[in-house]
Amino acid sequence: MTVQIIIKPYSPNIELRRLLFTLAQIKRRQYQQGNFLLLTTSPPEGISSVLLPDNLIKHLCRHFNLKIFKTNIWYTSYLTANITPHKSLTSFLQKKVTLNLDQTKLTQAITIIANLLGISHLQLTIYPTSIGTAVSFRPMEKGQIILFVRQDATNLNIIRGIIGSLLRYTNPSINWPLYQQLQHFLATQTSIATLLHIKPPSTSPKIPPQLIIASHQNYALLGFPSTPALTLNGKTVLLHQQPITFLSPSEYQLLFLLLKHPRDTIDYDQIAHILWPNSPNKFSLQAISKIVERIRHQLHLAGLNQPLIFTKPKLGYQLIQ
Repeated sequence: MTVQIIIKPYSPNIELRRLLFTLAQIKRRQYQQGNFLLLTTSPPEGISSVLLPDNLIKHLCRHFNLKIFKTNIWYTSYLTANITPHKSLTSFLQKKVTLNLDQTKLTQAITIIANLLGISHLQLTIYPTSIGTAVSFRPMEKGQIILFVRQDATNLNIIRGIIGSLLRYTNPSINWPLYQQLQHFLATQTSIATLLHIKPPSTSPKIPPQLIIASHQNYALLGFPSTPALTLNGKTVLLHQQPITFLSPSEYQLLFLLLKHPRDTIDYDQIAHILWPNSPNKFSLQAISKIVERIRHQLHLAGLNQPLIFTKPKLGYQLIQ
Protein backbone atom coordinates (compact mmCIF):
# COMPACT_ATOMS: atom_id res chain seq x y z
CA MET A 1 0.00 0.00 0.00
CA THR A 2 1.50 3.34 -1.04
CA VAL A 3 0.17 6.75 -0.03
CA GLN A 4 1.51 10.07 -1.29
CA ILE A 5 0.35 13.42 0.08
CA ILE A 6 1.09 16.60 -1.84
CA ILE A 7 0.22 19.91 -0.14
CA LYS A 8 0.13 22.66 -2.72
CA PRO A 9 1.15 26.23 -1.87
CA TYR A 10 -1.71 28.71 -1.63
CA SER A 11 -2.70 30.09 -5.03
CA PRO A 12 -5.01 33.10 -5.56
CA ASN A 13 -6.03 31.61 -8.92
CA ILE A 14 -7.09 28.33 -7.28
CA GLU A 15 -8.86 30.35 -4.58
CA LEU A 16 -10.77 32.24 -7.27
CA ARG A 17 -11.80 28.96 -8.91
CA ARG A 18 -12.89 27.76 -5.49
CA LEU A 19 -14.97 30.92 -5.09
CA LEU A 20 -16.67 30.42 -8.46
CA PHE A 21 -17.48 26.82 -7.53
CA THR A 22 -18.90 28.00 -4.19
CA LEU A 23 -21.09 30.57 -5.94
CA ALA A 24 -22.29 27.88 -8.34
CA GLN A 25 -23.26 25.73 -5.36
CA ILE A 26 -25.09 28.65 -3.75
CA LYS A 27 -27.02 29.27 -6.95
CA ARG A 28 -27.97 25.60 -7.12
CA ARG A 29 -29.08 25.88 -3.47
CA GLN A 30 -26.93 22.87 -2.63
CA TYR A 31 -25.73 24.43 0.60
CA GLN A 32 -29.15 25.55 1.76
CA GLN A 33 -30.58 22.10 1.09
CA GLY A 34 -27.72 20.63 3.12
CA ASN A 35 -28.31 23.06 6.04
CA PHE A 36 -24.95 24.80 5.63
CA LEU A 37 -24.82 28.24 7.22
CA LEU A 38 -23.42 31.01 5.00
CA LEU A 39 -21.16 32.98 7.34
CA THR A 40 -18.32 35.50 7.26
CA THR A 41 -16.30 34.06 10.16
CA SER A 42 -15.59 30.54 11.37
CA PRO A 43 -18.39 29.10 13.54
CA PRO A 44 -17.93 26.85 16.59
CA GLU A 45 -16.62 23.36 15.82
CA GLY A 46 -19.16 20.92 14.43
CA ILE A 47 -21.39 23.46 12.66
CA SER A 48 -21.57 22.96 8.89
CA SER A 49 -20.73 26.25 7.23
CA VAL A 50 -19.76 28.03 4.03
CA LEU A 51 -17.43 30.98 4.54
CA LEU A 52 -17.22 34.10 2.39
CA PRO A 53 -15.60 37.38 3.48
CA ASP A 54 -18.07 40.07 4.55
CA ASN A 55 -16.74 42.64 2.08
CA LEU A 56 -16.97 40.06 -0.71
CA ILE A 57 -20.64 39.35 0.06
CA LYS A 58 -21.38 43.07 -0.01
CA HIS A 59 -19.53 43.44 -3.33
CA LEU A 60 -21.34 40.49 -4.86
CA CYS A 61 -24.63 41.92 -3.65
CA ARG A 62 -24.01 45.20 -5.49
CA HIS A 63 -21.99 44.23 -8.54
CA PHE A 64 -22.41 40.53 -9.29
CA ASN A 65 -25.58 39.02 -10.72
CA LEU A 66 -25.75 35.43 -9.52
CA LYS A 67 -29.02 34.98 -11.40
CA ILE A 68 -27.16 34.99 -14.73
CA PHE A 69 -23.96 33.40 -13.42
CA LYS A 70 -23.35 30.17 -15.35
CA THR A 71 -23.00 27.16 -13.10
CA ASN A 72 -21.36 24.89 -15.65
CA ILE A 73 -18.29 25.10 -13.43
CA TRP A 74 -20.14 22.47 -11.42
CA TYR A 75 -20.07 20.04 -14.32
CA THR A 76 -16.52 20.69 -15.52
CA SER A 77 -13.24 20.71 -13.68
CA TYR A 78 -13.04 24.05 -11.96
CA LEU A 79 -9.27 23.66 -11.92
CA THR A 80 -9.35 24.33 -15.66
CA ALA A 81 -12.43 26.57 -15.97
CA ASN A 82 -12.03 30.04 -17.49
CA ILE A 83 -11.64 32.56 -14.66
CA THR A 84 -10.55 35.58 -16.70
CA PRO A 85 -13.94 37.38 -16.56
CA HIS A 86 -13.87 37.24 -12.75
CA LYS A 87 -10.27 38.23 -12.02
CA SER A 88 -11.38 41.38 -10.19
CA LEU A 89 -12.78 39.21 -7.38
CA THR A 90 -9.26 38.19 -6.30
CA SER A 91 -8.89 41.53 -4.53
CA PHE A 92 -11.42 40.31 -1.93
CA LEU A 93 -9.58 37.05 -1.25
CA GLN A 94 -6.79 36.41 1.22
CA LYS A 95 -3.19 36.85 0.07
CA LYS A 96 -1.84 34.00 2.17
CA VAL A 97 -3.34 30.80 3.60
CA THR A 98 -1.45 28.13 5.54
CA LEU A 99 -2.50 24.71 6.80
CA ASN A 100 -1.25 23.08 9.97
CA LEU A 101 -1.32 19.38 9.04
CA ASP A 102 0.53 16.41 10.50
CA GLN A 103 1.41 14.61 7.25
CA THR A 104 2.77 11.54 9.02
CA LYS A 105 -0.39 10.84 10.97
CA LEU A 106 -2.56 11.79 8.03
CA THR A 107 -0.70 9.29 5.85
CA GLN A 108 -1.18 6.58 8.49
CA ALA A 109 -4.91 7.35 8.69
CA ILE A 110 -5.34 7.25 4.92
CA THR A 111 -3.47 3.92 4.79
CA ILE A 112 -5.94 2.43 7.29
CA ILE A 113 -8.93 3.60 5.25
CA ALA A 114 -7.47 2.47 1.93
CA ASN A 115 -6.70 -0.98 3.30
CA LEU A 116 -10.24 -1.30 4.64
CA LEU A 117 -11.62 -0.41 1.21
CA GLY A 118 -9.16 -2.51 -0.78
CA ILE A 119 -7.26 0.35 -2.45
CA SER A 120 -3.57 -0.30 -3.17
CA HIS A 121 -2.30 3.11 -4.34
CA LEU A 122 -3.42 6.61 -3.44
CA GLN A 123 -2.18 10.12 -4.18
CA LEU A 124 -3.78 12.94 -2.22
CA THR A 125 -3.35 16.53 -3.41
CA ILE A 126 -4.43 19.21 -0.93
CA TYR A 127 -5.15 22.81 -1.88
CA PRO A 128 -5.32 25.34 1.01
CA THR A 129 -8.30 27.68 0.94
CA SER A 130 -9.97 30.25 3.15
CA ILE A 131 -13.49 30.11 1.70
CA GLY A 132 -16.27 27.64 0.96
CA THR A 133 -16.95 24.58 3.08
CA ALA A 134 -14.41 23.27 5.60
CA VAL A 135 -13.43 20.47 3.22
CA SER A 136 -14.58 19.46 -0.23
CA PHE A 137 -13.27 16.85 -2.59
CA ARG A 138 -13.32 15.56 -6.10
CA PRO A 139 -14.12 11.84 -6.21
CA MET A 140 -11.03 9.70 -6.73
CA GLU A 141 -9.90 9.11 -10.30
CA LYS A 142 -7.01 6.82 -11.25
CA GLY A 143 -5.84 6.66 -7.67
CA GLN A 144 -5.81 10.43 -7.19
CA ILE A 145 -7.90 12.56 -4.81
CA ILE A 146 -8.04 16.34 -4.87
CA LEU A 147 -9.02 17.88 -1.56
CA PHE A 148 -9.74 21.55 -0.83
CA VAL A 149 -9.10 22.25 2.85
CA ARG A 150 -10.18 25.46 4.57
CA GLN A 151 -7.61 26.85 6.97
CA ASP A 152 -9.87 26.29 10.00
CA ALA A 153 -10.71 22.67 9.10
CA THR A 154 -10.35 20.06 11.84
CA ASN A 155 -8.87 16.57 11.56
CA LEU A 156 -12.43 15.23 11.55
CA ASN A 157 -13.36 17.50 8.62
CA ILE A 158 -10.32 16.37 6.63
CA ILE A 159 -10.63 12.66 7.25
CA ARG A 160 -14.36 12.72 6.47
CA GLY A 161 -13.56 14.38 3.15
CA ILE A 162 -11.01 11.69 2.29
CA ILE A 163 -13.38 8.92 3.33
CA GLY A 164 -16.12 10.55 1.28
CA SER A 165 -14.01 10.54 -1.86
CA LEU A 166 -12.98 6.90 -1.39
CA LEU A 167 -16.54 5.78 -0.68
CA ARG A 168 -17.77 7.54 -3.82
CA TYR A 169 -15.06 5.74 -5.77
CA THR A 170 -15.61 2.25 -4.34
CA ASN A 171 -19.40 2.49 -4.04
CA PRO A 172 -20.68 5.08 -6.56
CA SER A 173 -24.33 4.03 -6.12
CA ILE A 174 -24.36 4.18 -2.32
CA ASN A 175 -27.41 5.97 -0.90
CA TRP A 176 -26.91 9.18 1.08
CA PRO A 177 -27.97 7.99 4.59
CA LEU A 178 -25.71 4.92 4.39
CA TYR A 179 -22.89 7.07 2.97
CA GLN A 180 -23.10 9.41 5.97
CA GLN A 181 -23.24 6.52 8.46
CA LEU A 182 -20.16 4.85 6.97
CA GLN A 183 -18.31 8.14 6.79
CA HIS A 184 -19.05 8.90 10.44
CA PHE A 185 -18.24 5.36 11.62
CA LEU A 186 -14.88 5.15 9.86
CA ALA A 187 -13.85 8.61 11.10
CA THR A 188 -14.91 8.26 14.74
CA GLN A 189 -15.20 4.58 15.68
CA THR A 190 -12.00 3.03 14.29
CA SER A 191 -8.29 3.36 15.08
CA ILE A 192 -8.29 6.50 12.92
CA ALA A 193 -10.03 8.42 15.70
CA THR A 194 -7.29 7.50 18.20
CA LEU A 195 -4.53 8.29 15.72
CA LEU A 196 -5.85 11.77 14.90
CA HIS A 197 -7.23 12.50 18.39
CA ILE A 198 -10.77 12.73 17.05
CA LYS A 199 -13.45 12.82 19.73
CA PRO A 200 -16.86 11.84 18.33
CA PRO A 201 -19.45 14.46 19.31
CA SER A 202 -21.82 13.13 21.97
CA THR A 203 -24.64 15.38 20.77
CA SER A 204 -25.35 17.61 17.82
CA PRO A 205 -23.76 21.06 18.28
CA LYS A 206 -26.08 23.81 19.44
CA ILE A 207 -26.30 26.50 16.81
CA PRO A 208 -26.62 30.03 18.24
CA PRO A 209 -29.75 31.78 16.88
CA GLN A 210 -27.70 34.79 15.77
CA LEU A 211 -25.71 32.57 13.40
CA ILE A 212 -28.88 31.26 11.77
CA ILE A 213 -30.19 34.81 11.32
CA ALA A 214 -26.85 35.98 9.89
CA SER A 215 -26.81 33.06 7.45
CA HIS A 216 -30.35 33.80 6.22
CA GLN A 217 -29.37 37.43 5.71
CA ASN A 218 -26.24 36.49 3.73
CA TYR A 219 -28.13 34.10 1.45
CA ALA A 220 -30.78 36.77 0.92
CA LEU A 221 -28.14 39.40 0.06
CA LEU A 222 -26.93 37.14 -2.75
CA GLY A 223 -30.48 36.80 -4.05
CA PHE A 224 -31.35 33.43 -2.54
CA PRO A 225 -33.58 34.00 0.48
CA SER A 226 -34.28 30.91 2.54
CA THR A 227 -37.70 29.37 2.15
CA PRO A 228 -39.07 28.58 5.62
CA ALA A 229 -39.67 24.89 6.13
CA LEU A 230 -42.54 25.62 8.51
CA THR A 231 -45.38 27.91 7.46
CA LEU A 232 -48.96 28.64 8.45
CA ASN A 233 -52.07 28.39 6.31
CA GLY A 234 -54.79 29.77 8.52
CA LYS A 235 -54.71 27.49 11.56
CA THR A 236 -52.86 24.71 9.76
CA VAL A 237 -49.14 24.17 10.30
CA LEU A 238 -47.37 23.16 7.10
CA LEU A 239 -44.01 21.45 6.68
CA HIS A 240 -42.70 21.94 3.16
CA GLN A 241 -46.21 23.01 2.14
CA GLN A 242 -47.76 19.80 3.52
CA PRO A 243 -49.99 19.67 6.66
CA ILE A 244 -48.24 18.25 9.71
CA THR A 245 -49.90 15.08 10.98
CA PHE A 246 -47.25 13.58 13.27
CA LEU A 247 -47.65 15.80 16.36
CA SER A 248 -49.93 15.30 19.36
CA PRO A 249 -52.59 18.00 20.02
CA SER A 250 -50.49 19.72 22.70
CA GLU A 251 -47.34 19.61 20.53
CA TYR A 252 -49.29 20.99 17.59
CA GLN A 253 -50.76 23.84 19.67
CA LEU A 254 -47.37 24.88 20.99
CA LEU A 255 -45.72 24.75 17.57
CA PHE A 256 -48.57 26.80 16.12
CA LEU A 257 -48.11 29.42 18.87
CA LEU A 258 -44.37 29.70 18.26
CA LEU A 259 -44.83 29.83 14.50
CA LYS A 260 -47.48 32.52 14.81
CA HIS A 261 -44.96 34.75 16.59
CA PRO A 262 -41.61 34.03 14.87
CA ARG A 263 -38.51 35.26 16.68
CA ASP A 264 -40.62 36.48 19.60
CA THR A 265 -39.92 34.95 22.99
CA ILE A 266 -43.07 33.15 24.10
CA ASP A 267 -43.02 33.04 27.88
CA TYR A 268 -44.16 30.16 30.05
CA ASP A 269 -47.41 31.86 31.06
CA GLN A 270 -48.45 32.32 27.43
CA ILE A 271 -47.73 28.67 26.75
CA ALA A 272 -49.67 27.56 29.83
CA HIS A 273 -52.75 29.54 28.79
CA ILE A 274 -52.75 27.74 25.44
CA LEU A 275 -52.00 24.23 26.66
CA TRP A 276 -53.94 24.27 29.93
CA PRO A 277 -56.65 26.95 29.51
CA ASN A 278 -58.69 25.69 32.46
CA SER A 279 -55.80 25.70 34.91
CA PRO A 280 -53.03 27.90 33.54
CA ASN A 281 -51.59 28.55 37.00
CA LYS A 282 -50.91 24.87 37.69
CA PHE A 283 -48.42 24.13 34.94
CA SER A 284 -44.87 22.84 35.42
CA LEU A 285 -41.80 23.96 33.52
CA GLN A 286 -40.82 20.32 33.20
CA ALA A 287 -44.08 19.48 31.40
CA ILE A 288 -43.53 22.31 28.91
CA SER A 289 -39.89 21.29 28.42
CA LYS A 290 -40.91 17.70 27.59
CA ILE A 291 -43.43 18.90 25.00
CA VAL A 292 -40.78 21.10 23.38
CA GLU A 293 -38.30 18.20 23.30
CA ARG A 294 -40.88 15.96 21.64
CA ILE A 295 -41.56 18.63 18.99
CA ARG A 296 -37.84 18.97 18.30
CA HIS A 297 -37.48 15.21 18.04
CA GLN A 298 -40.43 14.83 15.67
CA LEU A 299 -39.19 17.66 13.44
CA HIS A 300 -35.75 16.05 13.34
CA LEU A 301 -37.30 12.73 12.29
CA ALA A 302 -39.16 14.64 9.56
CA GLY A 303 -35.83 15.79 8.12
CA LEU A 304 -35.28 19.18 9.79
CA ASN A 305 -31.69 18.82 10.96
CA GLN A 306 -31.23 22.48 11.81
CA PRO A 307 -32.72 23.51 15.17
CA LEU A 308 -35.71 25.86 14.98
CA ILE A 309 -36.92 26.13 18.57
CA PHE A 310 -34.56 27.82 21.00
CA THR A 311 -34.71 27.98 24.77
CA LYS A 312 -34.52 31.40 26.38
CA PRO A 313 -33.39 30.60 29.94
CA LYS A 314 -35.88 31.69 32.62
CA LEU A 315 -38.08 33.29 29.94
CA GLY A 316 -39.53 30.78 27.51
CA TYR A 317 -38.98 29.71 23.90
CA GLN A 318 -38.61 31.26 20.46
CA LEU A 319 -38.81 29.88 16.93
CA ILE A 320 -36.28 31.09 14.36
CA GLN A 321 -36.20 29.93 10.75
